[in-house]
Amino acid sequence: MKICIISPLFDPWLVGGREKYVKTLVDELSTKHQVVVITSRGPTSRKKNQSGSNPKIIEIRPLNISTLYDITRDNLSSGLTKKLLWHFLDLWNISSYLQIKKILKIEKPDLIHTNGIMGLSPSLFSVIKHLRIAHVHSIHDYELISPWVVLFRNGKSISRFNFLDRIFIFYMRQMSSHIDSVISPSRFTMDFHEKLGFFKNSHKYVIPNGIKLDNAKPKEGHGTEFLFIGQIIESKGPHIAVKAFKKVAEKDAKLHIVGRGPYLDTLKQMTKDDERIILHGFVDDEHLDEIFNKCSYALIPSLWYEVFGLVINEAMSKGLPMIASNIGGIPELVKDGQNGFLFQPGDVDCLYHILETLTNDKEILSKLSKNAIESSKKFPIENQMKSIMKVYAKTVSG
Repeated sequence: MKICIISPLFDPWLVGGREKYVKTLVDELSTKHQVVVITSRGPTSRKKNQSGSNPKIIEIRPLNISTLYDITRDNLSSGLTKKLLWHFLDLWNISSYLQIKKILKIEKPDLIHTNGIMGLSPSLFSVIKHLRIAHVHSIHDYELISPWVVLFRNGKSISRFNFLDRIFIFYMRQMSSHIDSVISPSRFTMDFHEKLGFFKNSHKYVIPNGIKLDNAKPKEGHGTEFLFIGQIIESKGPHIAVKAFKKVAEKDAKLHIVGRGPYLDTLKQMTKDDERIILHGFVDDEHLDEIFNKCSYALIPSLWYEVFGLVINEAMSKGLPMIASNIGGIPELVKDGQNGFLFQPGDVDCLYHILETLTNDKEILSKLSKNAIESSKKFPIENQMKSIMKVYAKTVSG
């Protein structure tokens, strides 16, 4: 089968879980199928594909005031006004439409799997519809519901939509109404979209994101080192982790924060008076394994409706129990008191009490760590790929 994977960003321009998911998907598919990747241009151009390359990676640059990569990295000096203009131009980008249409006519894939539209424009849905190619779409966030993707405004998750929000939702609902099949990694996220009227004509599948399982052994002893890993943005709640951790009495306790993003300067100010908090910035996979081995617990203090949290499964496969917000798709993975603990989003005091208890309890880590490893075994990448291939087959056959 010839499969076209469409993703706003692609390796090596990795930003978050979506890009990791797509990279893994392409690597797995290209062992048995012909794969073409359409993506937007990063900060530098790629080397040209050699004849017979598999996967074949094709970059486009839709006409706009900046690239998606710059928008994602928050590199625009003009701030909010310029970003709003960028999103407006992305709503139906004729340049993206024409470039993608030309590529698809040349490549003639049997199936297209879209993994996001921001930066490539919702117009790509129109291209696929007009060319009548089998279409699978994966949900990675809430970009069909809000241009801000994470449904987070004024320091909290959005629970009500204003007039402009509803116009945007109506528009995106129409643009995405001809998708054949939709995949969501969590039941919560699929239900959230369905309640707003999305995907009425689509076949719907919940397929949790898989991971390559680790042969980790359960952690033992006195767990005093905690890990936050993710984009350093307010909606991920790193400041909640910092505020709670600073109250912990244990002098030997440490909080490792891994990631980069526009909220990093705020964290630097918050943590400058506590040497126990270590800001690592971006860390490559080799050094990340070292940090995983060093830490006892992982923190996911998210304030937004997390879709799934690929990092949760990755951390649990390393034996790290989770301490996470009870929001979005997280409780589908984290079971309170079994493989970790849940707390209400933004509740600093509750998180502090959990951290304080764990630093003083020398017995609990072994049990939680063993359960975390067992939980991660439910999501091997092999199972995910089998499920995705079944969706592909059903979609192509109609």
